Amino acid sequence: MIPLLGFGAQSRRMHSFVLKHAIHGLRKILNAIVDRAILGMMDQAVEDMMMEDPCSQDLGNVGGFHPGDKVLLNCWAQVKGNIVENHGSGLWFYYFCVEQFLAHKVRNPKWNPPHGLRTMHKIDSSEVNNRWSRVGIGKLILVAFHVVGAIGLSLPEYRDLFLALTPFHLLATMGLILVYHRGWTDSFPIFGAAAFWIGFGSELIGIHTGYLYGDYVYGPTLGVMLWEVPLVIGVNWFVLSYLTGSVFHKIPNDWYAAFLGATAMTALDYILEPVAVSLNFWAWKWDIIPVSNYLGWFGVSFLIQLIWRKAKFEKYNPLATWLLITWILFFTLLNFTVIS
Repeated sequence: MIPLLGFGAQSRRMHSFVLKHAIHGLRKILNAIVDRAILGMMDQAVEDMMMEDPCSQDLGNVGGFHPGDKVLLNCWAQVKGNIVENHGSGLWFYYFCVEQFLAHKVRNPKWNPPHGLRTMHKIDSSEVNNRWSRVGIGKLILVAFHVVGAIGLSLPEYRDLFLALTPFHLLATMGLILVYHRGWTDSFPIFGAAAFWIGFGSELIGIHTGYLYGDYVYGPTLGVMLWEVPLVIGVNWFVLSYLTGSVFHKIPNDWYAAFLGATAMTALDYILEPVAVSLNFWAWKWDIIPVSNYLGWFGVSFLIQLIWRKAKFEKYNPLATWLLITWILFFTLLNFTVIS
């Protein structure tokens, strides 16, 4: 009995050690995601300014940028400098820049205006408020989904009900993300189908051969199955690839961006795995999650991320970073509340 107790104490210490370092690594990933999101949003604002305001593209017509553009460009440069020089310090300054930009930016509807700045007019404030409120509503819905879900899954008396709702929760999340998607070109459904079927196909190989991920089987929690793999698993691969690809879409190098996206997807799977096993999403042979699972996840994720990078459609989604962080927090919390 005493040796067994000693082994149990050692296992708890090891679990605490691994969890501590996992949380430390998670903080680094979150910092990188937040910083990349800040740069992405500021770069997007500059691109929008260049497209919407002809005067900002041709300095000779009006003798320089108009006041609103100067505010935005100055803020953008300083934010980028803050993030590069002092990791993570640009967040507060970004919000200041947004306020200044919305307060001062003006738009010129005419090419080559004869009177320069005097022809410009202020942006309609209701247009700005509607855009920001629409994104805010989407973020609140996502938070509500996951807060309610975390509470329901954490309480044993309600767990079965919320487990039954899991496939619908994922489908509703995908639907909300697509509502805010802007790049509806011919390439987007091709990417969506590729992400779904590559992810789903890799799971078929894993289930029936043990290759790619290891030996595992799916439980009934995730709903309707095709060849012993839940159909919603393909949806999960699509949504997660979409989120991580959107977060890193501003990185110019395709291979590096795909590497970061695949790393983020694998890191989330690492957080998710113990929760999924406890909730009977799937089960591993001998109850051991093999290293091959994470290697397989990275390889398949990297392939899908490369396809994302090559596809020609608008990659930015205002909810992507928010949802990815929400998922990280959601599954991290469940690691403490549902694992016995």
